[in-house]
Amino acid sequence: TYQQLNDYYAAIRDYNKAIKLQPNDADIYFSRGHAEQFVKNYKAAISDYDKAITINGNVARYYDYRGEVKYIQGDYTGAKKDYNRAIEISPNIPSFYYDRGESEFMLNEYALALKDYNKTLELDANYVYAYWSLAKTKDKLKDLNGALVDATKSISLNPNVPDFFLTRGLIKKQLKDYYGASSDYTEAIELDPNLSIAYTYRAMAKEKMGDSQGAVLDLNKAQQTKKKK
Repeated sequence: TYQQLNDYYAAIRDYNKAIKLQPNDADIYFSRGHAEQFVKNYKAAISDYDKAITINGNVARYYDYRGEVKYIQGDYTGAKKDYNRAIEISPNIPSFYYDRGESEFMLNEYALALKDYNKTLELDANYVYAYWSLAKTKDKLKDLNGALVDATKSISLNPNVPDFFLTRGLIKKQLKDYYGASSDYTEAIELDPNLSIAYTYRAMAKEKMGDSQGAVLDLNKAQQTKKKK
C-alpha cells in the first residue's frame, strides 16, 4: 500500500543516516537492502546485500535474501549459489532448501528440486508450498499419480490458495478426469472470482465433457476478467 511504501522509503532514509554513523555494521546494510527490495529497487538491494556479505560473510540470511532478489530478476543460477551458501552456514532451515528447489525447478533440474522439496518437508512436515512444488515437479517428470497426491496434500493443509486447485485441476486433466478438473477450477474461481485463467481451463474441461455452451460462457467470462485487470 501507499502507506507501506512511504514507511519503507522513510526507513531507507533512516538507514542512510545510520550507515554514516556506523559504516561497518553489516546488519544496517542488510536492513536497507531489505527495504530497497520491498520497493523493488533490486539493483540497490543487491548492492546492500553484497556490502553486508563483504563485512560479514557468515550470516545465512544475507545470502538467502540476496538469492531471493536474484531469483526475482531471473538469475536462477546466481540464486542457487546463494542458497547453497545459506545452507552451508545454517543447514537446518526448511525455507533455504525450498528456495533452492525453486531455483532448480526454473533451471529444469527437476531431480534436484525434488530432493530439496523433500528435505524441506523432512525439516517441516507442514511446509505447505513444498507439497505444491512437489506436485508441479512430479507433473514435469510425468509422475501424475504422485503429483496428484502432493497437490491434494497441499490443499488439505491450506484450502484457501487458488493456485493449489489450479495445479490439481491441470493434473486431473492430464489423467482425463475432466469432471474432477472442472470442479477444482470452480474451487479456484470461488476463491478468486477474477482469476481469468481458471475460467479458460474450466472452459477446456467443459468442452471435453461435451458442454460446449458452458465452455463458451467460461471463455467469455475469462475475457471479461482480463479486461478488469
